[in-house]
Amino acid sequence: MGAIESAAAETEHIALGEDRPLQWNVTQSNGSTPQNMSGWTVEFNLLDQQGGQALITKTPATIQNGAATLDQAEVTIDAADWSGITKPGSYFYTLHRSDSGSVALLAFGEFVVHAALAA
Repeated sequence: MGAIESAAAETEHIALGEDRPLQWNVTQSNGSTPQNMSGWTVEFNLLDQQGGQALITKTPATIQNGAATLDQAEVTIDAADWSGITKPGSYFYTLHRSDSGSVALLAFGEFVVHAALAA
């Protein structure tokens, strides 16, 4: 399976401290056929930079129905997850399959963290 790189228009955006689910529809390497991820372990990492230190790790991601059966990965970023991130900025994320013998990058790209929402 090939990696699916998010295009610039699909860069993830979130406000510092925001609680929000993030979803990715995963396709097979042809880029159009939904990928059934039944039985997979999927992990999300928010890194300080590409190839850098993980600031948030969420595993396993929830696998659910998107465009087809079990083809959507979802992680929820909670308020407690933000403890290691103190300022807005541009970060890097990865979403990858991490079950034994089947490591594969599913999605990656820029992850923009904006200033905290006003209360």
